[in-house]
Amino acid sequence: FLLPSMQGGVYGLTPSRGSWSTLIGSFLLSLQILVLEAGTRKNDALTLTVVQLWGAFAGALAIGVIHRTPLFVSYSMHQFGMLLYLGLLSTMMGFLLQTVGQKNLPAELTSVFMSTESVFGMLFSVLLLGEQITASKAIGGSMMLAAVLQAQRSGAGETAVPVEMNNS
Repeated sequence: FLLPSMQGGVYGLTPSRGSWSTLIGSFLLSLQILVLEAGTRKNDALTLTVVQLWGAFAGALAIGVIHRTPLFVSYSMHQFGMLLYLGLLSTMMGFLLQTVGQKNLPAELTSVFMSTESVFGMLFSVLLLGEQITASKAIGGSMMLAAVLQAQRSGAGETAVPVEMNNS
């Protein structure tokens, strides 16, 4: 993932700021998947989703205050509609469906499925925005889908049977 966004430097392979941000985001997403797996064992999916969204709201509000971003801005109805769509459908439904799905899947298989986000992002950019499919995009997307199929076929996601330890 780092190669398409490399900038100049030694041998022209210095990762860009966006590459590092994406790598850190991927790390944090993997932590979220692990924590969510533990949380879905004991809690309702809707409750977990609400807690996640309130946590995201509190974090975004704190960042806004730190960077002195205006908290209350007047939005047009069109802008308000876009924000409503992003908040309710894109974010809330995405988190809810992930949480419900992860309640029935182990973390390693969830992370494989979640890695297809870039494939769907590419497909939607082609269908909705008219972007062109390049050879590297087609090969990368095919590799991602092949990895998901291989993970399913090879039994990734089979959970180990817990072993009871006798402490006597």
